[in-house]
Formats: sequence, structure tokens, C-alpha cells
Amino acid sequence: MINSIVIQRPLSVYENFFRCRTANRFYKTFQVASTYSKPLTRDNLAAALRRFLLDYHLFACNVFLEEGGYVMKPIDRVMFDDVFVDRSQDSETFLHKGVITEAAMTWLNHYQFDLYVQKPLFKVVLFDPYTLSVVLDHTLFDGVTASSFHEVFLKILDDLDADAALGCNNNDVLFSKEEDTPHLTHSLPPPIDDYLPSWDLDYSDGDPNYYDKVTPPGLKKFPGRFPNSTNHTLAFKLTNFPPSELRMMLARSKQEGVTLTAYLQYVLVMSFQPVFGDTYYTVNKVAIALRRYFSKDKAPPHYKHYFDDLEYKNMGVSANLGLAQNYPPLKKFSWDDVKKASGNLAAAVKNEKLLNMSVKFRDSYNPLTDNEGFFTGIGGNKSETSKLSNLGFIKIPEYKHGWTISNMIFSQDVSAVTSDFMFNFISTPEGGLNIVTSYYNHSFEDCEVDNFDSFLENFRSNALKYCQL
Repeated sequence: MINSIVIQRPLSVYENFFRCRTANRFYKTFQVASTYSKPLTRDNLAAALRRFLLDYHLFACNVFLEEGGYVMKPIDRVMFDDVFVDRSQDSETFLHKGVITEAAMTWLNHYQFDLYVQKPLFKVVLFDPYTLSVVLDHTLFDGVTASSFHEVFLKILDDLDADAALGCNNNDVLFSKEEDTPHLTHSLPPPIDDYLPSWDLDYSDGDPNYYDKVTPPGLKKFPGRFPNSTNHTLAFKLTNFPPSELRMMLARSKQEGVTLTAYLQYVLVMSFQPVFGDTYYTVNKVAIALRRYFSKDKAPPHYKHYFDDLEYKNMGVSANLGLAQNYPPLKKFSWDDVKKASGNLAAAVKNEKLLNMSVKFRDSYNPLTDNEGFFTGIGGNKSETSKLSNLGFIKIPEYKHGWTISNMIFSQDVSAVTSDFMFNFISTPEGGLNIVTSYYNHSFEDCEVDNFDSFLENFRSNALKYCQL
């Protein structure tokens, strides 16, 4: 079996971009926190993590330089205390009514994993017996990985129903490369590069009027609130729409023939309009998951088997940074504008040529270095105004032993040179829609306010109001 699966492999060009971004400290980490229905203990966490690492040994990997370039491969061993952090003693600060607070998200965002060392690139953080966060590096993983982790982990917990004391110690070995490699049954996820058309195919098909190239006439691009700097702090503000409100917004979006993502992006940008002023247009992107392009038909022979298990999740990195929706100052809500933006987003999601957006990196990077020269821009203007990442609606079953998840919250770092605002979406049947808005809060010298709470309050009320017009 070992000869038919991929234990380690070279990084693709696309994956090397994320490696270099991490190595140059242009992005930290992301996380999804989930509320579980049954108590999580050191013992059942250790047992479930052990099973998880055997099923998804990508989580036991780091990145290392070998002859010819960098490879992802398992580290020698993963210890329990390499990946587990207990912050339950701080639950009064980090939780409010069972929901992680801004203080918790700020603390989680301090993580910066090290590449090229014998340490894994993830951690699980326990905030109380029911609240668990998974924190991930963006080199090998993307946002979908975080929600998928909880989905898989939940089922493992139920399968094990590991309530019995197992005597877990911090030095317990969860994964041993030497002992466990012969027992691995799934390959590392394949690189997305092999499943998409040539990087050289223009994503816009040479159309000078492709929507992301068209800017509102007579306006300058919003340069960003401040010059790019790594010396900043971030706010993490949670907005919740319970299931009844989520259903109402979904119904109206369906009636208008638009996606909820496009609708809420428009309302968010409109709600923050006072920050941008009347003389600029804003550049707003939605991250796009490229997993839909993986298929057995396109797979090389040694990866055909990877697609045989339909329940096995692809946990690798395949996110695209998205195409720009350029908005003029938004003063009045318009369903017609939302419909146009929704159509543009639908076209981007179906666009198989998005690797072309990264061709500049492909043509200039050195596979043997961290490519510091490519990651510049400190002191310059932001490349975009806002980025939205939607992990979607996560359908959570209740398993036979009563394990389920009632809520999920997604937050992430904001790169110093990309966006002023990051909007992170995730939905569950019981928890509804959670949106975490991240923005720089070390200074408000550019505004007439000292925080953006009122803008977020306006967003929430506007999102409900406009879907009833």
C-alpha cells in the first residue's frame, strides 16, 4: 500500500507562493472555532488527533529544502504538546456565552508558525470543555481546511466515543514518521496546478473591458487608510445573523437572483463608505476556492486512487485571491448593482484560468529561496480595499453517540499590503451566519471616529432592511 500513495512531494509553483508569503512574514494564520455538544478532554482530544493524523498526514508535515526545491513531507514525530494548547483558565476573557471573544481572536492571531523545522503547522486550542479552535498556517492549508478539520474531527470523536481516561501526557507521540508511515492509507493532496489550464491563458481572454479592469470614471483608487506597514494591530468584530435572519436574507437573495455573498459584500462596502470618502473607488475581492476543479479524470496515474474515497476531504491549499469588484462611492442601495456584482462573481467562480493572475510570481520566483524581493510594498498603497472569504454553510450531522457542532466562527490575519478590511463568513444550521470583520485599529487618525462599531451596527441593520425592500 505504501508504494501506491504519496507520502511526500515537491511543492507546486502555486504552493511556493504561499510558502514564500509565510516565510516573509506577510501573513500569519487563520482559525475556525467550533462549539461541540459533548465535553472535550485531553484524553479524547489525544485519541482523536492520533486517528486524524493517520488519516490526514498532511497535518504531520512541514516544508523542507531538498535538491531542486522545497518539498512537503512528514516531520519525524508530532507530540501532543506540539499541537495542543489549553486556555480554559482564561475562559472569562476568551468566551462570552460560549462564543469566542475579540480578545480570543486577537490572541489566536499572534500565532506565526515556523517553516523548515521539525514542528507541525497547526494547533488546536481548547477554551472550555466545549469550544475548540484549530489554528492553521496558510502554506499547506487554506480556509476550507479549517472547517473541514472540524467536520472530520467530529466524526472521529463519535466513532471513538473516547470518554475513557487514556492517561494522556504532554510527551505522548501522536504521529511517528518511522512507525506510522507504513500504515498511511491516503496520499497527500494533489497540487491544484495540475488540474487547471496553462498559466499563460489570459483569465480575461484579452478583454480590456473584463469587469475587474473597469474602474468608475473620474475617480482615483482608494489608496488605503495608511501606508503599508507591518507595525499594526487588528480588531476582530463578530456580527451574528441567527438562522431566522439568515433564511430571510437567503430567500430574498434567491428571489432577486443573486448570491448572498454578493449582497452582503455590497452592503458591507456601503456601510463603511464614510471611511473611503467621495473621490475614490474601492477595490473589493472575494476569495475563490478552486477545489471544484479537482477530478479523477484530470489526475495523473499516481493520483487516480486519491479520488476513490468520496468522503475523504481535500485539506490542501487551493484558494485563489479573487478578482476585483470596483465600486464607486455607494450612497444608495441598488438591487441592480448587486445583480451586476453577483453576475461578475459567478463568472469568476467558473473561470478556470485564474492561475494566470499569479503568472508574475511564476516567471520571477526562485524555487530554492524565499523570494524576498517579490514580497515588497511596505510604505506603499494597499492593493485592495476589502477581501471577503466565505467558507459557506456547513451542514453538521448529529452522530449516533450525540456528537455534533452548534456553531463555528472563522477569523484570520490581514496581510500588511493587501486589504484594509477582511470579512470572514461561515454558517451553520444552529449558529446561523457569523461574520468576523478585521481592520486596523492601531490608529483612527484618518477618520472622525475612534472605532468602527457604528459602521458594523449599520451594516447589520441595513442587511436586514434592504432585503425587505
